[in-house]
Amino acid sequence: MLAEQFARAKKIVEGQRQEVECVAGTLVAKGSLSAEEVRVLVEQQPRLKLVDEPAKKGR
Repeated sequence: MLAEQFARAKKIVEGQRQEVECVAGTLVAKGSLSAEEVRVLVEQQPRLKLVDEPAKKGR
């Protein structure tokens, strides 16, 4: 199960590498990001989107 999820995450990151690098570069430059800053960065990347974690909702 862990290997499957790792493969899934790797595929997502590789498929959207440019967008992920933009967010990562900002994180490296600033040292940390607030949740709001992450939201703003993701909104600026049209192919990225934030998703809720369904496992947390079911608890």
